[in-house]
Amino acid sequence: MTPVREADVLVLGGGVAGLSAAIEARRRGVRVLVLCRGLPGRGGNSLLAAGNVAAPLGPGDSPEAFAGDTLAGGAGLGDPALAAAVGAGAPDAVRFLEALGVAFRREGGALAFAANPGHRVPRILAAACSDRPLATAGLALTLPLLAEAAAAGVAFLPGTTAVDLLLAGGRAAGCVALGPQGPREVRAGAVVLATGGAARLYARTNNAADVTGGGLALAYRAGAELRDLEFVQFHPTMARRPLRAVIPTTVFADGAVLRNRYGERFLAASWGGEAGVTRDRMARAIAEEVAVGRGVEGCVRLDLSAVPPAVGRRRHGALWRALARRAVAPEGVELLVHPVAHFTMGGVAVDPRGATGVGGLYAAGEVAAGLHGANRLGGNALLEAVVCGRAAGAAAAGEAGP
Repeated sequence: MTPVREADVLVLGGGVAGLSAAIEARRRGVRVLVLCRGLPGRGGNSLLAAGNVAAPLGPGDSPEAFAGDTLAGGAGLGDPALAAAVGAGAPDAVRFLEALGVAFRREGGALAFAANPGHRVPRILAAACSDRPLATAGLALTLPLLAEAAAAGVAFLPGTTAVDLLLAGGRAAGCVALGPQGPREVRAGAVVLATGGAARLYARTNNAADVTGGGLALAYRAGAELRDLEFVQFHPTMARRPLRAVIPTTVFADGAVLRNRYGERFLAASWGGEAGVTRDRMARAIAEEVAVGRGVEGCVRLDLSAVPPAVGRRRHGALWRALARRAVAPEGVELLVHPVAHFTMGGVAVDPRGATGVGGLYAAGEVAAGLHGANRLGGNALLEAVVCGRAAGAAAAGEAGP
């Protein structure tokens, strides 16, 4: 085994949640090491995220309204304390990101909020990643976080997989890791799990290759409680052609509709319309159309013709540019879309500080569970990653000590 490496706080995962935790812990003066399977800021699902952050900051909105919508969207099975904490932490999370250089879209100088199914009021902030394709939109958040973490003195150990947690006296005390130089021990005063979910295990998925549930196994073997593992979200609109990319559901608020092979708007007739239906119901409706033979090549059609061109270019620029690169006009094309495994609501049970019940072990982001219940609303994942990542990093630093 290669030589031991030590840190006060060990963060497993280099996405939005892991980097947020690392920054917050480092700001408290402790030594922080980020260990991740890929490259920090460029691996996991954070890279693929659309850059949309739910934030209850607009006119007529409030953290309480956010919590209510989140719990309702999850069929009442989420943790009210977590929903309240994430909603209350949203304003500071947005200020934190903007201070690092994340630019959110603005109109007339004010933050521009978009609608998304399940949120009763427009509250989706989109990172202004005008030069990034859909497949790497998450870099608009991860790269500023990575730059801040590096500048603050966070150490990184990329290309390395944690294969087991070290325990001492019933507490998390680091991990055994496997990297290019072979196995090694990494000892730490506290550990933050930010390893993402497990949806890559499905045959049809849009998840990154390293999102395979490793953090759940680490936590379970260490004695942490897992919850809600039966709840997996299938994103309803993964495009198969003329491009392969997840189509953000915010496009439905601006006029996009779904049609079956006969041109019928099946959601309008049976489910109340695309703009108001949550992802779980939309995915289920698409699957039902395909199952009874009203699909097209295992998909349904996404019709963008009613989206005003100026609105499409301004609010959905990445999609519009992706179509333009294929010489396709949005108003004249019907994309073929189908559901794919997208997000695991289940994971490690945590409190609002990210504590797992195992001493010294915290979790944040998709590996943690409790906020979403049976279904996640669009935009809530990145907000959760920032708010809960920072909370877990702060708590881990306080417990580990220098």
